[in-house]
Amino acid sequence: MFDIFISGSELKKLLKEERVCLIDIRDYEDYINEHIENAYNYNYSSILNSDNMIEEILQKAVNDGCEYIVFYCRFGDSSYELARMTINYIEMKGKDLYNTELKKLRIKSLYGGFRNYISGRK
Repeated sequence: MFDIFISGSELKKLLKEERVCLIDIRDYEDYINEHIENAYNYNYSSILNSDNMIEEILQKAVNDGCEYIVFYCRFGDSSYELARMTINYIEMKGKDLYNTELKKLRIKSLYGGFRNYISGRK
């Protein structure tokens, strides 16, 4: 098993060195108020209630040439759940996936969420 979490300090370093697709799953109002630069906003509830939203996020990451997808929410619980769901989706659909680049994506959840990230804690 691999480590699904990424700390705020690791993410800051990664953003300087790698292609990262940041997915903010908080409500749109929270996203508009403040978010990590270049993050896309996909509402958590919308993702859970959609048959193809995870596929859309994966396709966006592949199209953008990302090496990582990092999900984040307010405190880290929902983003962890969604990261696990995404990993399971990739594993389940593995041989049928449209692009081998998808299999190379590293899926992460921001440990402690957005609040932890902006506070500067590790």
